[in-house]
Order: sequence, then C-alpha cells, then structure tokens
Amino acid sequence: MRRGWTNRTSPLSLAVPIIVAVIIFVIIVKAVMNIGANSTTTDANKATVGTDAVNVLPAKDAKVSIYMSSSDFGKEITGPTKMFPTDKMVRITSGESEVEIEWSTAKISIETLSELSYKGKISNVQTFELLNGYVWMDMPNGDAALGLKFFQTKFAPGTIVIASQNTRASNLYVIKGEAEVKTEGGTARVASGQMISLLQSETKNSNLGDKLAPLDDFVKQSSIFKRKDGATLLAASDSTAVTSGTSGTGIDNALNTSISNKVISVTYPEDQMTVETEKITIEGKILSPNVKKLKIGKFEAKILADQNTFSLKDYILTDSVNFVNYQAFDAAGGIVETGVVTVNLNKKSVTIKKPDVINYPVSSKDFKIVFPGDNPYKTTDSSVKIRGSFKPDLVKFIRVNNYQLQQFKQFGTSWTYNASIDNGNMEEGVNEYLITYYGTDDSILYTSKIYIVKEKVAPVVIPGVETPAKTSTSSLVPVPPTPIKTASGSNL
Repeated sequence: MRRGWTNRTSPLSLAVPIIVAVIIFVIIVKAVMNIGANSTTTDANKATVGTDAVNVLPAKDAKVSIYMSSSDFGKEITGPTKMFPTDKMVRITSGESEVEIEWSTAKISIETLSELSYKGKISNVQTFELLNGYVWMDMPNGDAALGLKFFQTKFAPGTIVIASQNTRASNLYVIKGEAEVKTEGGTARVASGQMISLLQSETKNSNLGDKLAPLDDFVKQSSIFKRKDGATLLAASDSTAVTSGTSGTGIDNALNTSISNKVISVTYPEDQMTVETEKITIEGKILSPNVKKLKIGKFEAKILADQNTFSLKDYILTDSVNFVNYQAFDAAGGIVETGVVTVNLNKKSVTIKKPDVINYPVSSKDFKIVFPGDNPYKTTDSSVKIRGSFKPDLVKFIRVNNYQLQQFKQFGTSWTYNASIDNGNMEEGVNEYLITYYGTDDSILYTSKIYIVKEKVAPVVIPGVETPAKTSTSSLVPVPPTPIKTASGSNL
C-alpha cells in the first residue's frame, strides 16, 4: 500500500451518500405532492362518477366550516366548496351562506349560528336536514326536501319557507306555496301564511291539523324575513290565492309553466285528485313534437308518438299526500318542461277489509267462557287463566275491567286473560272481572262478569305435632268481610 493514500478519502465514497440523500429527498417530495394530488383527485372522482353534491357559498366576511363525518373539527372555507352526503354538516358561526344545488333552481340560505346537513338525492329529491338554527328555502320546482328533528317536509313547486330548529321544537313557516309535514303520527298540509310548531312529545299526534296557526309576529320580525322581503312575497301569495279562489290553501299554480307554453298534459290523475289504490297508472298527452323523453319521478314513461300520448304503469303512492314530479326532455336531452301533480291517497280505502256486518242482537250464547267452568270459581292457586271464545268476525277488541287485551287478534275467535297474585290483578278473597266486548264500530256488543274466589291454603297438619293454640284475644276480635276486588289486568 502506498503511504500517500493512507489518510485520504476516495472521491467516490463522498459522492455515494450525497446521491442517496438526493434520491430520498426527491421521493419524499413526490409523496407529499401525491397526497395532495390524491385528495384533489378524490373530489374530482366524486364529481366524475356523479356523486351527489351541493356547493356551499359563504358570504363575504362570513365564518363557515364544513365538518367531515368522523370529525368534531370543521374546515373553514372562504369560497365556493362542495359538500357531499358523507360530510357531517356545514356550520355558520357568523354571517350567512348560500347553498347551490347543481341541476336545480332551488335556493337555500343558512343563517348565522345554524347547522345544515346534506343527505343526497333521495327518490329524485335533493334532501337536507336542519340540525340547528334557521334556513330560508326557495323551491321553484319543488325538488328539495327538508328534515327536522320532529318532522319531515316536502314542498310543492313555487314554495318558499323559513324553517327553524332548536332544542325544544321544530318549526316551519310557509311564506308562499304549500308544504306537507309528516310525523310518525300523521300528516298535515301547511299553506301560505301558516306555520306549524311541534315538540318531541307531539310527534305521535294524529291530528296535526290542530297545530296549524297563522304566521306569528316573531317570524315576521326576524332578520331573515325582512332581508328576503318576506312581507311582499306573503302579500303576493295571498293575492294570487284569492284570485284563483283557493283562499291561500292551494298550490300556487302561477309558478308552473304557463298553459300556452306547456308541452305535457297529465290527464290522469288530475291535480288534487283523491284515489283509493296505492298503485296507479299515470296517463297524459304530448302537446309538442319536441318531447322525446318523459320521466315521472325516477321512472321513464312510455311515449306513443303516433298517438301523442304517454303512460306509466304501477306508479306507487306512498303517502296520504303525494307530489308526483315529471320532466320532459327534447332530443338533445335538455329539459323543456317540469311540473307536478298532487295526488291524495285515501288510506281508509286500502286498509284491511272489515268483516261482514253481524246481525244483532247478540246473546250470551255468542260469548262463552271456556275456563273456568264455574262462576264464581273457587281456587287456592295463585293464578288463573280465564279463557273465552266466540264466533269469527265479531269482536274487534276486549277489555277486562279497565285493561284492553293486547294479544287478542282482531276479529279472532278466542282470548286469554291471566289473573294472578304476582300481576297484582288478583287478591285473597273475592275478585270481580268485568269483560266487555267491542264490535267493528267500537260500540259495546256484550258484557259479562266472572268471579274468582281466591282461598287461603289450609295449614298442613303433621300427625303427632300439635297445632299452636290461638290466643283467646284473637277470637274476640270480629273479622270483617273480605271486600270484592277489581284490578287493572294482564294477558299472557
């Protein structure tokens, strides 16, 4: 080995670590860029495949944040930003924000301190949920729906509303047009100039019409009502309703396409018609040769060009009030007309068929107590199953004392009631049970009584063992008669 190379470093050995470091740096930079590109591409891909989305448009100087579904922290936005159904909500901390729906004329304004969630397109309707605060909704084509905590809403074309949600109540104020409110208890139609407010305890109320009221001063004095010129819209809506003879209770037909420009005429069912079957055939006329395609709801209707007619079979009505939306398209796929037909479904006509009328009067022979066979019935048991029978298609429901049997099948032929010490509907002594049978119109068909005497169990005498003698004082105390007891009941 040469002495001159003993302490020198090879140039190649210096270059290798530098090259490796440069390669690692380039890899890291590309990875970071790819992460950003992937996140951007993800949103682009969502739009490309047709995923539902709306554009959130913050007002100037407003503080608006979009929250992801799995996050409690929102991302503040300053310009137009897409919000998807997978997002949790948009929250307006200050100022206000608009929501723009692609391919829709609907406009939504969200007030400060409000939270709105987007649920996507459900049954061809853009659907939202108001979590807190106030929104203004303007729906020329009625193609948007709103859910609140205590009811769901659908809107007729041309409807304008204010909706609010707080910790106690869900509120809807109709400025123009007409809305349908639906809960698990029933439905109600809210017309222009009316409002409805429901608490959680009222969601099972079947008489929602009782909750309708005129718009109160509270909403008329609100900033959103004044800023959107609600007073002028309300006055115009009332004027249109009076002119058309609906007194503010019908849909504002003036907002639809004028008759002279109509290209579609729905001949069946007619607007506001009531039908008695859930499945109907929708029929109509084609008034323009430009119509090449027609969609009713999410289904395409069959067009008979030579007859200038169309039809759609087996359209299913789901609610008591149904807004049937349609769209007519030209050869290029452009929409040439949109409209809606309101169809009412008479639910009473589609319920289970009632039994044939029974010839009255009925007698005790029609209502038999199968067990017990004796009346009164004496027993030392702690429970007794009372069983009865009658003819079919006769009894709608049964009450024993004040308790209605839950397991009895309407218009069946037998019933059972469990009287027992444990259930609290039988006690020591004489127990009276009043049995009331009700017919199809909820009237009383027949009543009967059965008495069960619950006796005490006699003490067991063991030979050779004396029974303790009773004290003389106990025999001097008079024993009161055992009172007759009635109880609320149970059936198993």
